Amino acid sequence: MDTSDRRLELVRSVRQEQERNSAAMRQRESLYYGASDSYLPDPAPGQAVMSGFKLRFFIALVLFMAFMVMDKNNWAVFEVDSGTIYETISRNAKGFDFGDIFPYTVDD
Repeated sequence: MDTSDRRLELVRSVRQEQERNSAAMRQRESLYYGASDSYLPDPAPGQAVMSGFKLRFFIALVLFMAFMVMDKNNWAVFEVDSGTIYETISRNAKGFDFGDIFPYTVDD
């Protein structure tokens, strides 16, 4: 087998491996992000589609507003008040240090 045949075989094997990896990634993405919506018909003109990010952002906004109302009015839901929520978030956030991820500063 000469050099050009080996190169051609290497190119084929790399392409096959790339196709397998792409198929595996698509499958993992569909498991992680949900089924692809490519099979759904396009929405009518002027009709908005609620994407996953928009939905998560809306839920986060509603939860934040609920937290603010609970804090302002001193309300408790299932014996959980805004102070308890704040303490829980603060306790969990202290275990995460951005300095470990970004050890440099602007001055460096």
